[in-house]
Amino acid sequence: MPDIVASNEAFFHLREAQDYGKLGELEARHLRQDTVGYLEDITRALKGHGDDRSLRAALELWVGITSDPKAHRFLAETIERIEGKGADGALIHYRQALAVPPVFPHTLASYGTCLLARGEGHELCELLESIDPVTLRSLLTNHHLVSVYARALDQLGRGAEASRLRRQRIEEDAKHPALFHDEARYLREAGKPEEALQLLDRAAQLGIADDYTISLRGVVLEHLGRGVEASRLRRQRIEEDAEHPALFHDEARYLREAGKPEEALQLLDRATQLGIANEYTMSLRGVVLEQLGRGAEASGLRRQRIEEGARDAALFQDEARYLQEAGKPEEALQLLDRAVQLGIANEYTMSLRGVVLEQLGRGAEASGLRRQRIKEGSRDTALFQDEARYLREAGKPEEALLLLDRATQLGIANEYTMSLRGVVLEQLGRGAEAS
Repeated sequence: MPDIVASNEAFFHLREAQDYGKLGELEARHLRQDTVGYLEDITRALKGHGDDRSLRAALELWVGITSDPKAHRFLAETIERIEGKGADGALIHYRQALAVPPVFPHTLASYGTCLLARGEGHELCELLESIDPVTLRSLLTNHHLVSVYARALDQLGRGAEASRLRRQRIEEDAKHPALFHDEARYLREAGKPEEALQLLDRAAQLGIADDYTISLRGVVLEHLGRGVEASRLRRQRIEEDAEHPALFHDEARYLREAGKPEEALQLLDRATQLGIANEYTMSLRGVVLEQLGRGAEASGLRRQRIEEGARDAALFQDEARYLQEAGKPEEALQLLDRAVQLGIANEYTMSLRGVVLEQLGRGAEASGLRRQRIKEGSRDTALFQDEARYLREAGKPEEALLLLDRATQLGIANEYTMSLRGVVLEQLGRGAEAS
């Protein structure tokens, strides 16, 4: 009883003084039920001030007193802002928010985005596809949820189905930029950059183009050999004070590839100064620093972000590659194992894992890993290329050629696979065909 009285008195004084930073020192089990109304007012005030740590403490007290779905969703979103997309604690609270009907589309969309960051989009698909058709149709009138659902389908390898869903909404006059962005990205990756550009043009005509679609437009223009035009587009938006990290990332990448790493670094520094640097710009920064001969600095930067809890696969991949090239394959493998444990491994980390395993003399294991991913429907060119190279070096050029043919049929062959194909054809005594 004394603890209950003291806790409620402490809450009253903190509320009166608006000293919300100390809310985390209280225990929900000691607070009265009528405290919830005050906590709701406090969370509303804190949302406008950007104090996420105090907001988290207030929301944790709220859900500790009563399991309110709205509070669970707010708490999940707050945890993701603090710890990053896909955080374990956020997923727990999204699930609790969805445990009590009715289910709201914006909660499902946030939950789905969290799952996508973890590489677990299948969970969203399973939930949505278990809902009765009438309710599902109603939920999918929310274009944001449609966009997240389609991305989950993409993640599951159901890209054609995701594309049909987006196309259907676009033809029904949906004006959600993410639908246009994701469908244009799908078309570009499917080797249809002209169609992708037409779709992005349509978004611009509808007045719904945003920095995401503009960033993708630059990528598509580069794909079409119009790199200078793409760079000019990004530069214009940056000079207009756009603060979208993808614009800075893509332009810095363009500059790096154009042999201008100093300019690329200056642009990435500017993104940091503006407070918009993210895991992608940080990852690219490491690559640029390596290009400038500052590899140790790049490694230290990545290590710091990883130890701070970053969940971006590119940071793990780049650091593992650095370790592998520095003759430390065991450390590289440990880092890639950690990415797997965190649930953030992707095709790039899996491909690199195979290279590291080969370096450790575990080529058969590396081959088995690649074969499994290819059998599961992977469309990552590097996996096909690395496995074909392994087969060729193992004296199996016929099998290597079959694999490279499959990459061509899937539309994912690139200059590297075509070059390797020529080498394999020569090994088979078909040099004239190779040339």
